[in-house]
Amino acid sequence: MFRAVSNYSDDMSGMDIARAQSYLATSLGGQISDIAEGMRLNRGSRSVYNAQERVKDNLMYLMKLQGITRYYAQKKQGNVRLFNKLFKKGAEIPASTTDPAELDNVINSIQKEVEVFGENLDYLKNTNPKTAEALMELYELSDGKINSISKLNDDIQHAFTKFRPLYDGKPDAPNIMMQAVRGNFFNSILSSFGTGAQALYGNLGGTVAEPVTYFAGALLRRDMDSLQRGWMAYSALWDTQKKALPYAGRMFMKASQNPNAVKGQTRLDMVVQFEEKLSSYKKIAEEQAEQGKEGFKYLINQYEMMKQMEQDPVFRLIPNTFTGLDGWTNSTIANGHARFRAMSELKRLGEEATPARIKELADVEYNSMFDADGIITDKAVKYNSNEIALNLDTDMVKSLDELLRQWPGARMFFMFPGTMANMVKQLDDYAPLPLKSFQKDVNELAYTSVADFSGNPELMDNILSSRGFDPGMMDAGAKLDAVIDLKNKTLGKKAVGTFITGTIVTGLLMGKLDITGDGLYDRSAQRSRQANSDWERRTVTVGSVRLNYETILGPGLANWVAAVVNTADNFDMIGEGVTEHTFEKLAFILGGSLTNQALASSLRPLVELASGNSFEANRWSAGMINSLGPLGGLRNEMGRVLDGGLKIVEDDIGAHIANRNQIAGVLDPANRLPYIYSPVTGKVVNKYNLATRLWNSYSPIKIYPGQSKEEKFLQDIEFDISTTFKKREGVELLPAERSELFRLMGEQGNFRRMIAAISRSANARSTIERLRDARKNGVSSEETSLDKFDLVHYDLGSALRQAEKDAFTELDSDMRIAIETRRQAKLAAEAAAKGGRIPALEEITNQYRN
Repeated sequence: MFRAVSNYSDDMSGMDIARAQSYLATSLGGQISDIAEGMRLNRGSRSVYNAQERVKDNLMYLMKLQGITRYYAQKKQGNVRLFNKLFKKGAEIPASTTDPAELDNVINSIQKEVEVFGENLDYLKNTNPKTAEALMELYELSDGKINSISKLNDDIQHAFTKFRPLYDGKPDAPNIMMQAVRGNFFNSILSSFGTGAQALYGNLGGTVAEPVTYFAGALLRRDMDSLQRGWMAYSALWDTQKKALPYAGRMFMKASQNPNAVKGQTRLDMVVQFEEKLSSYKKIAEEQAEQGKEGFKYLINQYEMMKQMEQDPVFRLIPNTFTGLDGWTNSTIANGHARFRAMSELKRLGEEATPARIKELADVEYNSMFDADGIITDKAVKYNSNEIALNLDTDMVKSLDELLRQWPGARMFFMFPGTMANMVKQLDDYAPLPLKSFQKDVNELAYTSVADFSGNPELMDNILSSRGFDPGMMDAGAKLDAVIDLKNKTLGKKAVGTFITGTIVTGLLMGKLDITGDGLYDRSAQRSRQANSDWERRTVTVGSVRLNYETILGPGLANWVAAVVNTADNFDMIGEGVTEHTFEKLAFILGGSLTNQALASSLRPLVELASGNSFEANRWSAGMINSLGPLGGLRNEMGRVLDGGLKIVEDDIGAHIANRNQIAGVLDPANRLPYIYSPVTGKVVNKYNLATRLWNSYSPIKIYPGQSKEEKFLQDIEFDISTTFKKREGVELLPAERSELFRLMGEQGNFRRMIAAISRSANARSTIERLRDARKNGVSSEETSLDKFDLVHYDLGSALRQAEKDAFTELDSDMRIAIETRRQAKLAAEAAAKGGRIPALEEITNQYRN
């Protein structure tokens, strides 16, 4: 069987055929180049025409040869894939031979394409010589796909004018105008300094987690040799930072001067191809402009201006900072890998692992990791550092990328698919023991013993290859050392995840831990909690302050903690039974676990839009529109830092855009969005002071003042006051009026005093505890309603209505007159409607008569 496959492979791509094709192609290519050079030197001579014909003939023959070569290459690859698939299934390999009829059809098809190319080339050579030159260039760049004027026009239209915002049936020929817009869009989203700070802490936290998880895994295995190896690798902080900091600076400068120079090889190939095609497009545009047709040239100019703006170092400051920070991580991880490899080499040589000798070999290994451009290219290091930076090219990332290429409209919701997919991986990496991972290599590293690894070289090779190592360049000892190092870190992540999750669960069960997750699945209840009880997401109360744990723990651990807290929060609501709205709760918990606030949630806007939430739809639309302008993230951040506090935002896109540009309100206070005041304390919700806002925007540990006892009671009893001051006697209140009423209500203190009294009474009767126990025992909200239980909500409602009346009595007279005027106008409109009159039409008629 294998001999048959080998013979067929030889028939498909034997070295004799491949060598002959290569020699012929090189010879023809050289002839074309030489003749073209002679044509340039003898421009105007009679011999030029004959030379052009010779070039065309050679070029057409070369194209035919390339077409046949592509056919053989594709045929071979297809059959190799088929062989691998069948071999894995244990099926018989079918006999494979080259069908002469198929080959004749292929050659005839290639001949027709080449003839079409020759005819179009002859026509353009006589009418549009620059376009003819561009057609030859594009033929080569497109691998023979652009071989006629019609296909050339189609390619230009797809690149510049055919916008496919939702579905792209031709993802291999994307609209480059849209790509330039998208590049500026992402620059705008990522422009805030806080985003750069989050990237810094993410890289720093992930790098610190490397030794922490390594030592945790080694301790769990009681492996003293690994502890010693880890200490020798990770303790050289000064040596590591002497290399890492300058490298980070160089990467930042390279990115600022030429972003393409530091992109991944695949992305760089795509960018270069576009630039080469653009050069051909320019020739066509110039020729058309000479004929008075300026449209195509205008489009190219617009594209180039947008690309220049996209690559401007000011607008790309934060993305370029990402590159510099990733460079720091790369170099730090590279030095660690170099020291581990140096110790393995010393073991192989039988030498003592002294610090000086380790450094000597590690420096040589470290220096070998760079390419000619001074960029670290070691695959194992890149895998490790990309894992930390949430930039690993996993199968999930590739699948999402392929989906988004064909459905670009989905990118509005999955703006950072790579980050999102890597967060799923990190969540899985830190899954507490004894939970199994969905990643095969993680399970193998965690649950396969070192002895089993040692006796299974193939398994070791597979593990190492999946992590970027080259087993072919390693001896058996180096392979085992590398696998043990990976095993220590894998077990360490699970040990840390188990400890943190266990601590949170224990604290929640004992009622000794005041911690928040992402809130409640019920949107209205959650909005009320945020606006009126000074609630903050992902915080833990320490003493009199609340600390945000998301940045401290990193995405992997923080999402596990949030998932546990979200589960407790949503399945322990006193307003409904444990099993009520289970699907909605689970969907919310899943979405919350995959949320990265620094780069925006991907799933939540999609869910909100699908559910018909107009407020969230307008909010999302405003975010998209705002980011089309430069520095959208920075504008939003500066407004929150300089002004702060929650604002009353009406349900329209304009108000949401204003909320994302609060800095305009700082410059023009008369048009500032009105604040949301706490009806309990009379303070602006989440305003704090400038120092606290600056600290929370840029520090890894965010601090918030504690809640008042009354605010905490409203949160625990799940009392919704989000509809307060919406209307007055059937008249909609304006945002400024609502803000003032909230301020008066809070400053008067009547509502707070009544809450305190009701809270003392409820605590004395153990209202919350009794109802929570009932919910755990299966008592549903239909059987026992929270609104009616123990009359707590009734008493709070009565207190709220009395506090509203008290606030209205002190409202500014001008506002009261304005409200009364609108009420009278509404009554008049209702009376006119009952009488069959249309007031607006009557007013127009009276004006016409007068």
